[in-house]
Amino acid sequence: MAVYTLRPNGAGDLTELGTQFPASGAHWDKVDEATADDDTTYVEDTTNAGVRLRDLYTLENLSIGSGTITEVRIFTRTKSSTALAPIYSHRALIKTNGTIYESGGIYKGLTYVDFYDYWTTNPFTGSAWTIAEVNALQAGIAMSGQVGAPARCTHLYVNVTVTTPAMVI
Repeated sequence: MAVYTLRPNGAGDLTELGTQFPASGAHWDKVDEATADDDTTYVEDTTNAGVRLRDLYTLENLSIGSGTITEVRIFTRTKSSTALAPIYSHRALIKTNGTIYESGGIYKGLTYVDFYDYWTTNPFTGSAWTIAEVNALQAGIAMSGQVGAPARCTHLYVNVTVTTPAMVI
């Protein structure tokens, strides 16, 4: 078994979050680092209390020729600047086969917390993930904040678990 880490490498189909820091560059390059840098780079929502805005990012390709994919796990690192609930929520997103799926988990809090959700099968097909589906996958974040109380994401990546077929001797 091997785990491959795929990081954002481009803008996906949605760029709805209104703020990025620093302002230069693109949203995806604020969350793509190997080690979370917290408030050094991030994307955030500051304007839409109660409405989750979404960013999607393209990912590096899974560079293997074969194997059985047993899990696709998305990791995010997020925080809110107020403890008010339930309007401040963070959900991981994936987009596969043209359909966006949100994680079931919600984090509401004042400090950065690492969160993950996973899919053992492709939610669109109900079957095992294929390498082509993983290579076409987009991952992202959905958040809700408001003026003076932003919801923020500083880190996002996907781990893909692959079991390699046994060698025939």
